[in-house]
Amino acid sequence: MQNLNDTTLRSLAGPGRLLLCASRREENRGRTPAAEGRRISVVIADDEPLARQSLRAALGAEPDLDVLAECADGLEAVRAVTRHRPDLLFLDIQMPALDGFGTLDRLPVPGPLVIFLTAFDRHAVQAFDTPGLDYVLKPFKTERLQAALERARACLALRTASADGGTLGEAPASKPAEGYLTQFSVRSKDLITFLPAEDVEWIEADGNYVLLHADGRKYMLRENIGSLERKLDPAVFHRVSRSAIVRLTIVRQIETAFHGAYKLILRDGTRVRTSRKLGELGPLLRSL
Repeated sequence: MQNLNDTTLRSLAGPGRLLLCASRREENRGRTPAAEGRRISVVIADDEPLARQSLRAALGAEPDLDVLAECADGLEAVRAVTRHRPDLLFLDIQMPALDGFGTLDRLPVPGPLVIFLTAFDRHAVQAFDTPGLDYVLKPFKTERLQAALERARACLALRTASADGGTLGEAPASKPAEGYLTQFSVRSKDLITFLPAEDVEWIEADGNYVLLHADGRKYMLRENIGSLERKLDPAVFHRVSRSAIVRLTIVRQIETAFHGAYKLILRDGTRVRTSRKLGELGPLLRSL
């Protein structure tokens, strides 16, 4: 089967698909994280011993990478990621017990950046529908692996800047509850935007996607609302209906109707329908 080159992969990805973070930085191969003492922890998951060996050897030549674990199947990968909390996961798609896509669904939140590995380009389209960083075909070329690593470095640098209150954010926010999402990675064309969770006002279901409403704009994220709800701090975000999650602190009024339906009026005037009873909403809002 003919391998897909980078140009073809990018054309397949299209808007909102493959996460290509600051791809222009590939023109400058400077190792910013390493230069600043920032080391990147890595877990490898591939059921082929030779593939793991080849990848580990290639990563061993990178001065800023530390390979913490190697896994032969998806279940091992989930355990390794849960234990080590790496920055980056190289994840084979075809594995016994649990394939790469199933593994992705079981990773702890927040999870590592994920670079998919596979020998079969027929998986490309499905990989583009997942929140993975990149997609590398096996046997990989050094240049292709380097490009994926540069994207990972760029994204991790941006993530660190955002967490430190750097260029992507303003003053650092109060520390969220352990294990809940602190930011969203929103893909658009060849860029990724890190959207702090504190900027999101409400979330609207749209089929297998959700729309994040923040600062008068909408950001599309490929995740169903039920799955996303479990990743959000319930002390901050509340599911008010089958199709809406709201940041409770921005609710200004509750609009009532004769037939018992209610709408939450947010600080910008947006009205969000809720299926909650007034008896549930009142104590919840007063506790903030």
